[in-house]
Amino acid sequence: MTNKKSKINLNNKKIQRINYIHYILVFLFVFLIWGISISFDFSFLDDDKIILDDYSSILASSKLTGSFLKDSYLDIYYRPIVNLSFIIDAAIAGKLPYIYHLTNVTIHAFSICCLLYLFTFWNVENKKALVWTLIAASHPLLSNSIAWIPGRNDLILGLNFILGFIFFLKYVDNRKHISLIISSVFILFSFLSKETGLIIPLILLSYLLIFKQNEMFRYYQFFISTILIYIIYAFLRSNSNIDSAIAANIGITNICKNLFILPEIILKTLFPFILSPLPQFNLLISTAGFILFCVVLWFIFKNRYKSDFKYMLFGIIIFIISLVPGLISSYEKFGIDYFECRAYLPLFGILIACISIEKSEIKIYHNKYILIIALAIGVGATLNNISNYSSADSFYKKAVATSPESAIANFGYGVCFDNSKELNQAAKYYRKAIEIAPNYQQAYNNLGILLMKSKQLEESISLFKKALNISESSRQYYNLGLAFNNNNQKDSAIINFYKALALDSSNPDIYINLGSSLFFKNDLPNAMKAYQKAIGLDRKSVLAYKNLAVLYGKIGDTVNQLMNFRVAANLGSAEAQKWLEKRWYK
Repeated sequence: MTNKKSKINLNNKKIQRINYIHYILVFLFVFLIWGISISFDFSFLDDDKIILDDYSSILASSKLTGSFLKDSYLDIYYRPIVNLSFIIDAAIAGKLPYIYHLTNVTIHAFSICCLLYLFTFWNVENKKALVWTLIAASHPLLSNSIAWIPGRNDLILGLNFILGFIFFLKYVDNRKHISLIISSVFILFSFLSKETGLIIPLILLSYLLIFKQNEMFRYYQFFISTILIYIIYAFLRSNSNIDSAIAANIGITNICKNLFILPEIILKTLFPFILSPLPQFNLLISTAGFILFCVVLWFIFKNRYKSDFKYMLFGIIIFIISLVPGLISSYEKFGIDYFECRAYLPLFGILIACISIEKSEIKIYHNKYILIIALAIGVGATLNNISNYSSADSFYKKAVATSPESAIANFGYGVCFDNSKELNQAAKYYRKAIEIAPNYQQAYNNLGILLMKSKQLEESISLFKKALNISESSRQYYNLGLAFNNNNQKDSAIINFYKALALDSSNPDIYINLGSSLFFKNDLPNAMKAYQKAIGLDRKSVLAYKNLAVLYGKIGDTVNQLMNFRVAANLGSAEAQKWLEKRWYK
């Protein structure tokens, strides 16, 4: 048995006194560093789909319970706890982005305070625990988790893991059922926050194997509770509406392709100056990360007889196990290899490994000024990196600069230029996205619309056809119909408008344009039906009333013509008002 004093002493029943000032300091420090993100806009990568596009449904009161039984995150993953957090945010501030950013920062603040409590529970010396907690609180690699709203998955996962782990340690220490029950609740919540949560019981099992290998039978209640958690999760998930087509893209075969995630994340953890909102694998970064990872493993092996070896090993196990779920899914077709928000939980593992290193091995800990400088450099890097998340423009500009072969990055940057009416630049990035990902339907669609506005109708029609070859949708047929209509190919336009309606008959714009094409072909009865159908769907459709009035005029029905022009004028149509005034003066 070694005579050295362990820096982490879980066997000491006397837990050091909690310094509440430290918790207040940590909480305020988190808001000091990350509070600027509260003023950020949406990035328009998933957050627009989650919040803006799905706003009406997330406000539905029935969804408070439905999120656990029927809903799924982006119709891809089953994450009801995350859905519930968005429901609460929407109820407070609607579509305003500040509330969603504020919630992210607040969740991170609570996670970091829980991390400080974990170190206190482990009897890490107060000042040392505080310094390392501040380093974790301000780490630049966490920008993607905190400043990007959809990174909330990993924030909630991290918070539930730390809370579940703390009560698990209490259960191991006192074997009280209440500690195990509370731990199990938080572990279940982690399951319901992100699929990575499913591996948390493996982390807890590895803890028992490392620290309690001779007493495993004493913790049989843990194994029973774990089985129950998986059963409950399986029952809830079986009632969700997961998109099986997307789920099919998740598999073991992706692991070999994604192994570079491990070395890249560990390098970015220790040298967080090469970050990206949408990272791609880089051979230089992967190689350097692999070398660094080997050095870390060698150091742990070298110190296998030291008092804190088990904590170093446990920290590395957390790092590796929590990254494994991210290896089985692939975004390769869009030019994305991984998201840095996945490093939120693994970072805690690296931190545990670092904080357990013996003072005698790394002298840097003796110099508090070096640690303060390191903390200051990290804070500076964070403040510099977080600015890339302030808006969609800055987000995609950084993404393209760091990942030029990312289809989503180029497409998103194209949308930014499109919105600012810089059409040539928009077309450039749309074409780049298509070059990278030939099956990127939305890129074909957006480029087609842009060219249609620029009167480049033949190429626009070609692009819409390519989009339809990838997959059929009402929107694609509608756009193709518009392009044909603008190119005076009315018969082709009518055919595609009818195809669009066959897939979605709830869009009044399709009926309006169908009516215009039919009117041009002098098919007035069907044109009238189309306009009337549009009005039935949207009683405030000025264009439908105005077009219907013109049609009535053509067939000599002046009464209905006058009535529809009056409705259009009341809805704000200056053209209809002008017609009424001319008729009055006549």
